[in-house]
Amino acid sequence: RVLGDMGADVVKVYSASRATGANATHYPYYQMWNRSKRNLALDMSQPQARDVARRLAEKADIVIENFSVGVLDRWGLGFESVRAVNPGVIFVSMSGMGQGGPWSNFVTYAPTIHALAGLTYLTGVPGRQDIGIGFSYNDHHAGLHAVVALLAAVEARRRTGRGQFIDMSQFEVGVNFAGQ
Repeated sequence: RVLGDMGADVVKVYSASRATGANATHYPYYQMWNRSKRNLALDMSQPQARDVARRLAEKADIVIENFSVGVLDRWGLGFESVRAVNPGVIFVSMSGMGQGGPWSNFVTYAPTIHALAGLTYLTGVPGRQDIGIGFSYNDHHAGLHAVVALLAAVEARRRTGRGQFIDMSQFEVGVNFAGQ
């Protein structure tokens, strides 16, 4: 959203079958967080849809994803595959626990990250350890961290012509936020 607000041509690729509740395109939350973006619904279980996504990624300046580790590689859309065709691509992975390490294969959601990073405890109600921030704050905070990293990567690419892979662990962002 921030990149789109600054004038970037942003294409959000999403699954129509998973666009329910707050992720439904008619829901106010979706409208707020996806303004300044074009949207493309694809059924990634279909090879034709993966081909469309691959063609987009191969022409993109920046690819941002927040799937579980390995999903894009299985679809042929991972950093190495895209970089082979598009060496200047800047690729941001925003998985829950990062691309490597002992927790990298954990599937996470914002409340899980909040708890593991200590945010639930720090923002909770006295006597209630199950109540914390109350919304997906870390998701938005990670997006802002990603924008800063992306802008630095764009400047580096301007100087060198090479793209980069940015591993934006949402857990690490939460730990950073807890320390502030």
